[in-house]
Amino acid sequence: MGQLEIFPYNYNTLCDTYRCSGVARVSIGIKGEPANVYYNICKECLADLAREIPIDLIMLRGDVQERIENAISEAPLKQIVESREDIQELLGERVTKEITIDYNDYGVRALVEIARERGLSGYSGLSKKELVKLLEETEKK
Repeated sequence: MGQLEIFPYNYNTLCDTYRCSGVARVSIGIKGEPANVYYNICKECLADLAREIPIDLIMLRGDVQERIENAISEAPLKQIVESREDIQELLGERVTKEITIDYNDYGVRALVEIARERGLSGYSGLSKKELVKLLEETEKK
């Protein structure tokens, strides 16, 4: 399956969202597919949709990761804090909580997408259980 994309929509038609009377400004669909299968929505409905996306899925996007890394590298605190021990010293306590993702909450398609984004190989044809194990093992490295 191709990757879903958002395209500008420049026609004067109503949003495809049920009971919305806004004018459609974007189309959501797979590039190269017939235009009649796109979902045309207004900017307000697109914003509502974006607000509903779980944060852990947003954090998997490469561009989000890059922006976070850039912001951290430019932050003045980065010059002071270079290691976990420095953070502990500044806080005066031990920092032990790790952020973990429970891959069991995701479907096979999402797990395959995560594996693809991480540049892993050999994940096609794996069961959900095997995909979860693969992702958990690579996360530890």
